[in-house]
Amino acid sequence: MRIVVDEFMEGKVVRVDVGRRLDLTAYKTFSEATICAVENPQTVAIVVDFSDTYQLFDSGKATLFDLMMRARYLDIPLRLVNARPEIRLVLSMLELSTDGIHRSGDLEVTTDRLGYA
Repeated sequence: MRIVVDEFMEGKVVRVDVGRRLDLTAYKTFSEATICAVENPQTVAIVVDFSDTYQLFDSGKATLFDLMMRARYLDIPLRLVNARPEIRLVLSMLELSTDGIHRSGDLEVTTDRLGYA
């Protein structure tokens, strides 16, 4: 798992590349992403990229829910991108907004895909 800060004209996007599986080990990374977003006042969104994710454990769902609550509290949009259909289905059952789950062919996150057209 890694955190990348992408810069756009509209501001910065804190992106977390999940990797092959989302489990409890994500808690530390998601916490660091939240801190990164707070420390960068130009942050316009936190993005969780599921492009390489094949497994989603219950503990990972809990850490994702925790990140969602932090983002809401900080009033920073949270976007879930590049989820495979099976991951997307599980995320939609968690009552996470599927409006924020986008599918794209590449790994780049653009402001258009984030809803900042």
